[in-house]
Amino acid sequence: MGTPNLVPIPADGDWAAVRKAIGVLSRRLGPGGAPHFAGLDVDVLSVDSLTIPGLSGVLQATAGVLSGSAPHSALGSIGANDHHNQAHVLNGADHTVSGLTPGHILQALTATTFGFNALEITVPNAVTVAHTGVALGVTTSATEVTTDGDSDEDNGTLAAGTTIGQIKHIYVKAQGNVADKFKVTPATMVGGTKISFDAPTLGKGCTLIWTAGGWICLGTHMGIIT
Repeated sequence: MGTPNLVPIPADGDWAAVRKAIGVLSRRLGPGGAPHFAGLDVDVLSVDSLTIPGLSGVLQATAGVLSGSAPHSALGSIGANDHHNQAHVLNGADHTVSGLTPGHILQALTATTFGFNALEITVPNAVTVAHTGVALGVTTSATEVTTDGDSDEDNGTLAAGTTIGQIKHIYVKAQGNVADKFKVTPATMVGGTKISFDAPTLGKGCTLIWTAGGWICLGTHMGIIT
């Protein structure tokens, strides 16, 4: 059976035992000592008053009791530029964001940046083109074109693609007049500046792919690249 005290209590007047007890206390509580306490009460403890080398997890105070390995949800004081090594489990209940558009996807924009963009879908958008120029759109993989019926050359403009390898199908679904002509004018095009379709334009179209150098026409039905 051991004693609950760090050292045996010396008898009154036993100075040799007192000196021995002081030596034992010096060894156990000195710089090289490793005392074990069954309990420790601290009345006032500031942030910098306690150092625990090699502690794994997070030191957390709950109802006045210090304990280790606090859960991730307890890290309320971590700021935007602070870091930890805990694994993230993302689900709708734990993380929310604002300002997003339903259906958009997280997409790598460069080697170090990302953003949310519309998912390229097969459902086409429809536009009525005019000679002044009407945007065909780049957030869908296909665009159905209707000419405006004024018997001149209608212009469908095509902005830069959203990602390398994006495919774009453009075709005339309806014509306002059989004398209408139609052209596709990409903002940047490899090997030309436009794809022209002579009247009548019904059923004519083209397929393009977005590359680092611009749009490339993979194929066209009765169109001329110039």
